[in-house]
Amino acid sequence: SRGCPYYCKFCSKPAYFKNYRTVSIDKVFEEIHNLIDEFGAKSISFREDNFTADKGRLRIFCQRMIDEFNGEFFWECESRADMPTELLELMYRAGCRGIWCGVETIVPKWSKWINKQLERSSVEKFYKDCFNIGIKTGALFMFGFPDQTMSEIEEDIN
Repeated sequence: SRGCPYYCKFCSKPAYFKNYRTVSIDKVFEEIHNLIDEFGAKSISFREDNFTADKGRLRIFCQRMIDEFNGEFFWECESRADMPTELLELMYRAGCRGIWCGVETIVPKWSKWINKQLERSSVEKFYKDCFNIGIKTGALFMFGFPDQTMSEIEEDIN
């Protein structure tokens, strides 16, 4: 996919990159098979702003990964940290072994200020679910908000 359907205040991308558009699932699988056949790929990392933005498309992708590779071709992606448990379980069965998320902050006033629209409880549930399912995770944070206190920084670190 290209772009992102969210409108976070801090995003450095021009407005025309905010239009979310996808490549067909068939094209994605053509590229995956090419990487395997031509280069011997054993796994893949999907480097897009938000691989999981379209939940319906994600379900189709995961089912096809299960059908074609039986969950044995591993992959990682980028996502928001508020995925439903059942989708994370499906992703794992489809070979997902890693997810990176731009959390930015869980401090409500800063999350609202940057228009991130992530709730702390959703973020905590997401990371707990991933741990329990077996998906490794990474989290990216922002520090240095105007007048940000040390206790707010420590809240994000913790």
